[in-house]
Formats: sequence, structure tokens, C-alpha cells
Amino acid sequence: MAIDNKTTRVCVIGAGFYGLEAAKTYLQVDPTISLTVLEAEDSLGGTWSRRRIYPTLRAQQKYGVYEYSDFPMDTTGVADPHTTFIPAEKLQEHMEQYAVRFGIKERIRFNAKVTKLERATGGGWNIWIQGDTAPSTFDKVIVGTGLTSNPSLPELDTTGFEPPAFHTRELGAHYAWLTSPEVSTITIYGGGKSAIDAMYMCVKNGKQVNWIIRPDSVGNGAAPQLAADILGRNTNDVISSRMGAMLQPQLDSCEGWWYRFLHSGSGLGYWLHWKYWGWLSSILMAYAGYDKSENMARLRPKNVDHAAFWVNVPTSITNQPESIAFIHSGEKVKVIRSEITALEGTYVVLSDGERLHTDAVVFATGYNKSEPIYSPELAAELGVVTDLATYPPHLREKWDNLDMLADQEVVRLFPRLANPPMPNNKPVKNAPCRLYKDILPPELARKNDRSLVFAGAVGVASTAIFSGPSALWGVAWLTDNLSLDELGVSQAEIEWEIAIRVAFGRRRYTVAGVYGTYALFEWLPKIDALLMQLGVQPRRIKSVLKDFFLPYQASHYRRIVDEWMQLRGLK
Repeated sequence: MAIDNKTTRVCVIGAGFYGLEAAKTYLQVDPTISLTVLEAEDSLGGTWSRRRIYPTLRAQQKYGVYEYSDFPMDTTGVADPHTTFIPAEKLQEHMEQYAVRFGIKERIRFNAKVTKLERATGGGWNIWIQGDTAPSTFDKVIVGTGLTSNPSLPELDTTGFEPPAFHTRELGAHYAWLTSPEVSTITIYGGGKSAIDAMYMCVKNGKQVNWIIRPDSVGNGAAPQLAADILGRNTNDVISSRMGAMLQPQLDSCEGWWYRFLHSGSGLGYWLHWKYWGWLSSILMAYAGYDKSENMARLRPKNVDHAAFWVNVPTSITNQPESIAFIHSGEKVKVIRSEITALEGTYVVLSDGERLHTDAVVFATGYNKSEPIYSPELAAELGVVTDLATYPPHLREKWDNLDMLADQEVVRLFPRLANPPMPNNKPVKNAPCRLYKDILPPELARKNDRSLVFAGAVGVASTAIFSGPSALWGVAWLTDNLSLDELGVSQAEIEWEIAIRVAFGRRRYTVAGVYGTYALFEWLPKIDALLMQLGVQPRRIKSVLKDFFLPYQASHYRRIVDEWMQLRGLK
């Protein structure tokens, strides 16, 4: 079908959770657009695409939390959804159904890997796709590739290595072979949540696992093993209420009585706050039983003092309780704190010279926060993570000055963060992600350029709930239905907010927050701030007491797009 020259050509890069939400929201706000969703893989889902998932994989959230706000997940046959972690297959199915229901799937181009994004002559954006001989041009672009698209792999020569070696994102594709009789011993390299999931899958299928994690002296440590429930309450519920948010330092909540009582640095409340976190930490540390076996002792977090408060690396909620027993037993899994220095023949060579025979190596080594689709100049303009060696000197000078002042302000607001027990002393090689509200590049805000935004550029504890309000804010900007001038937000205020959030993340989350892409516990106040700018009521639970104590679910944000459109006279 021919496209009218006046039709707005919109491209969403990535068909993961954020990308699908952004595509649906844009279509709902403006059904006249010509929408294309580009997906590098052969199925939608992003982290939950068919190639990545496998039978034992579970989400870290339970039913009601990890679902689209306006498309409840089918819980037929689930005895108690509130206490059941969502199987990966169920989540992938939910996303498929969502894409079909809202007319998105027919607009997805699969196996379309974006290799380059650049400005088009005369406005808009050129997007180069692997295999195409010419770029596709769009008026508006939403980059929804998230934080798990570009695997980080160790620098190891695999030329003479015989067994397959691959990243955890390929586990689903290799599942049938890994669980076959051909494979008996598997090496897993890395200490994060994906490593725990991979270990459980392998041991559950009767494989012997050598689980190698770099020593604390050179690595980031192992992900803390958090209980699924705390004192009879769902762990997600504890951190998904306003009360739970209040107990965390929050840049969006640094005024009022509760802030002064708990976070300002003195008095009974400050003392009680730290006692609470010490008590909670002792419960969580006892759950894993780090002193009960040599294997589990090797997984002890780098920091044990108030470990529940200080988050060095992304945490792991134990959604397969049997995994704890597997680790303690040591029968099928051996935890080794070392580095892999070479892969030779059928052997993994460790830094102490030990050689371990293996049938496969699984790299659970996380993801790069940068994407190779931008030129250095464009990366700097868009505020994405980029190499400092190519960062423009004038921008570096400006942000260095702002960062220094912002860091001082964070310490003033939250004295608790003045001396984190696990400071990141490693050289910082990249400029951090600098986006206003984790969505809008500040340089585009300066130019009132409404042609590009990001979706999913920050890691939060509740992806599904955060995705809706952030998608709506981004679409409001792209469609010229959000004016920062009318809101009284200056360019200086935009840049200061970005600087203070980066500074906060670096102190609050040390390693995980170094590049401004991690805000685990801040998602509810962040949503409040987005909705207030949009003019939508952020407090979604009518009773004041219930709004304070009850956990927020995806369903609480079910009609926010309709509410906003009515306010704007768009329906």
C-alpha cells in the first residue's frame, strides 16, 4: 500500500517488552501512522524471545506484576497466581497475544538487525538493516532495544577450542543439545542471575556443572540469593508499595516528613532506618545459608553488612528454591572462584593453572550497555553509553562539572550514601547514559527535536509496570503533546536532573549503576514523576492507607493512555 507523504513514518527498534508497549501506545494515540517494528531475531519478546527461553526459566515476578497493564495475563490452570513465578513460555505467549491483539505483530519485520542509525537529509532518520542495500527512512524513531541486546563476552581465543561456547542469550537455542546424552559436563562463567538460571537448568537435567566466578578482587561478585518471600510476604510486594519505596533513598521523594525522619542523616528515624535494614539483611543472609556449605560460602556477597540495602550487582530472587539445595549439596555443581585464562581443546584453563574438561561453555557475562549502531558523534548527541576516548571535549567538560556538583548534592541529601562499602574503583572507560526521564536525549530537548526517544534504557525492578508510563511520556513528546516549556522545565534543569541521577546511581548501586542505566528501587517514584508531567493522577489506589501499604500491580495503570488522551482532547 502506498504511503501518503503526510503520513508519519514511525519505527520502533526492538520487539521486546518496552518496544511492544511503545508501538501499541503510539498506535493508540495516532492510528494514522505508518508503523514498522524492527526485530533482529525471528520471534518477538526480546529477553523472552523463543531463541532465549527454555523450560526451567522463570521471571523474577509473579502473576499480576509482569504483564501489560491493559492486557491481563491468562491465569487459567494456575492454582495461586499471586505466589507463582511466571514461566518464560507463558510470558512469551502473553507478549505474542498482546502483539496480535493490538495489531502490532503484522507490523513487525523479523530478522531485521539494525546496523546503523543516522540522520536523514531533510529530517528524520535513516536506518540501515543487515542485508539491505539501502536504508529505510522514518520520521520518528523509538529505540527500544533495552539493556539485554548486546552480549558482553570475555576476550578468550576459541580458535582451538572444540566444544561449543556461547552466551546465555543462546541457551534456548542450544537447550535440546545441552540436555541430550551427548553432554555430561558444562562450564558456566559468571555470577549473575543468568548464571543461576543456567546452573539450575543444567543440574535439573542431570548435568555436572563447573560454575566459575571471578574472585571478588577482580570481579563484581556473585548476585545475592534473595528469598521469594519475606516474613510470609511476597518479596516483590515488599518493594512495590509506597511504604517500600519510602524506606529507600529516592531522588523523587526527598522532601516531606518521611524523608527528613528516615534519610536526612540524624535522629531516631535515621537510626531506626538502619536497624531495619540490618535486620532485613540478616534474614536474607540466613535464607541462603552462606555458612552452611563450602559451595555456598563461595557465593557470599562482597558486602555482608546491610547487604539488603547495598546493591552492588543486580540481585536474584530465588524463583527456583531447589537451586539453593543444589548448591549446598555440591553433588552436581561445583562453585569455583577463579578466572578463565584460556580455552584449549576440550579444556577450560583457570588462572591457577587448573584444567577442567568440559562439553560446553556458557558465558553468563551480562550485556554491554552500548549499541554499535551509532557513530561516536551521534552517540554523544543522543546521550547513550559511549567510549570516552571519542567523547567531545566540550561535552565532557560540561558534564564533569555537573557530575561533581551533583555528587556533592547526593551526599548532602542522603548522607547514608557518602561511604558505600563497595566503591567502584575500576577505571571508567565510557560516558554514562544521559537521558531525561530515561527517555529523552538532552540535546534533542534543547533543539525541541521530537524525532527520537528511548524506551527501556534503564533497569528497574518492575519492567512491566514501568514500561507503560514511560512509553506514554515518550509518545507524548514525539506527537508534540508534551511541552517542557509549559511545565516550566528549563534546559539547565533537564541537565541537572540527569547529572544528579547519574551521581545517585553510582553511589547507590556502585558497579551496577556506574553507567546511569540502573534504578532498581526507584521505579514507583519515577512513574509518579512521569504521570504528574502528563497530568495523569499518579496515585492509583483510592484509599490513602491502601495506597501507602498495598503493592502496586500492572492493573493499577490500566487506563492511563485513555485518561491522558481525554485530558488532551484526543478522543
